[in-house]
Amino acid sequence: MQIVSCKYDDKHKKIVHEYKYNLKRDLSNFIAKDMCRVLSLDKNSTYVIVPVPTSSRHIKTRGFDHTKLIAEELSNISDISVKSLLKRKHNKQQVGKLAEERKNQAKDAFYCTDKLSHNIKYVVIDDVSTTGATLTEAVKEIMRAGAKNVVCLAYTR
Repeated sequence: MQIVSCKYDDKHKKIVHEYKYNLKRDLSNFIAKDMCRVLSLDKNSTYVIVPVPTSSRHIKTRGFDHTKLIAEELSNISDISVKSLLKRKHNKQQVGKLAEERKNQAKDAFYCTDKLSHNIKYVVIDDVSTTGATLTEAVKEIMRAGAKNVVCLAYTR
């Protein structure tokens, strides 16, 4: 599995922090533009953006789904449709967990809501990829639902 991302440095770390924890929603457009710069698309293919679902607890706390908002901005910029094809089975938090814990928590964390086409390329997006566990499990579920071509895009890694 390949994860395409902008680099992780103090600038990107601060942007993610401001966006998620200081509730600066307007940064979703900035993040999406940065992500668009690193995403290489085949003009002859059909793509669908799939945001990794945010836990309901975080949506309630922040007042918005940060990953879905980035996906919508990315869609506006790239003219690729967004579909929330993944749902969470639980609300376990990954932040602050060790790599092994992250991998165990991510296993069986998602389910796909539809049968997917093998002719479409799915772009699974998340804001941060630390160990890759969340994106790995999201991709597995997308592929179980019928997808053959999946690209992972994270803002920082």
